[in-house]
Amino acid sequence: MSTAARSAGESNAAWPEGRTPYDRATLGFKNYWYPVCLAKEVGKRPVSITMLGEQLALFRRGERVFALRDECAHRGIPLSLGKNEFPETNTIACRYHGWVYDLSDGRCVGALTDGPDAPVVGRVRVHSYPIEERKGILWAWMGTMAPVPVEDDIPGLMARVDTQLKIVKRETYGNWRAHAENIGFGHAPMLHRDSVWLLSRQIPAHMYNFTPHVQEDLDGEWVMDRFEGSVKQADYPGLGVWPELAGKPWRYRGSRSGDVFGIRAFISLRLPGINRVIHTPLKGSIYYEFYVPVT
Repeated sequence: MSTAARSAGESNAAWPEGRTPYDRATLGFKNYWYPVCLAKEVGKRPVSITMLGEQLALFRRGERVFALRDECAHRGIPLSLGKNEFPETNTIACRYHGWVYDLSDGRCVGALTDGPDAPVVGRVRVHSYPIEERKGILWAWMGTMAPVPVEDDIPGLMARVDTQLKIVKRETYGNWRAHAENIGFGHAPMLHRDSVWLLSRQIPAHMYNFTPHVQEDLDGEWVMDRFEGSVKQADYPGLGVWPELAGKPWRYRGSRSGDVFGIRAFISLRLPGINRVIHTPLKGSIYYEFYVPVT
């Protein structure tokens, strides 16, 4: 299924109030795989994580990790506070009244304080999330439709066996779309111009004649910018010449140009909200940033 079809959702009904799926995706696009956390972060104790406005509880049983909505169907107690009363099974018991859930599908398979013949058994369930592990990262399918293969949503070069990853997690304030939209070239010549990291690298005043286009490469399908050229300095009417290069001979000597696995795009973006920058932070490396909405 195409990413456009997934983003629009399963319904072909007219978008309410003329708003596009992108307009409505205040908490991200649901029908995608998202990175949750490092696999090693989920051990014997359950882990509670908020993603796309939903609270997930992660449970490890041997080599497998399961994810349920972190809310008992009975009284709403977080299942991440539950107890593993039956270690030989893939289940979790709610800490409040002992409702027991199958971690694989969220079915209620027992109600301890109601006895072995509790009538609620098999009649309720909590939402379960498909979980896959790739490259030491746990990925959760957040959608309501049947999940696509997780490889569809992981950049191809990132998923390679011989790829070495350095992973950093951080929480940042702001709508995820604002961060995703900020990957373009516009802010870099101003915001990053005086950073030590860019003192010896090419950073023009501006580029001209931008045209967006979609390109497919070894890494998958990406939205990229084309431009006709760049200007190192420009004369702004009534203001003067910017930037000032006199006395800064080290400027523009360095370069991060050239291919990485045949990819020439400097900055690119793909759904559900992934930024890719070539030759960052080092020449010959690729930087990926996954924007995962929280609340």
